[in-house]
Amino acid sequence: MLLADAGVDYLIFDTTNAQLYDEELTVLLQIGEELQAKGVKVPLFTFFLNYEPEWKAEALYKNWYQPGKHDSMWFRWDGKPLVLPVRVTISCSPNWPVMTNRCFSTSRPPPPSLPPPPRTG
Repeated sequence: MLLADAGVDYLIFDTTNAQLYDEELTVLLQIGEELQAKGVKVPLFTFFLNYEPEWKAEALYKNWYQPGKHDSMWFRWDGKPLVLPVRVTISCSPNWPVMTNRCFSTSRPPPPSLPPPPRTG
């Protein structure tokens, strides 16, 4: 509720480790849908991929997007679920997993990293 009250539009689910956290995601999405059913404008979800993004993009498509699970909870850009890859560019090429072969998602580069703070002393 606090995020909705604060006007947060979307949350980036960090999947930069070696897993997707499906159980935790399930709980968050179920709570979000319950709040949506009560008329609350909840933040929508997108994913930040880094470590091994290819299999993660494939798993997101097969386990979440394709079956239409929690469809109202995905943050969309140009009408497609947004995914933020780091090391690769997602495109509609045959070298990418099913999710992107079908041009199902769209991607945008993440914001640049902040420079390290200046050294003192």
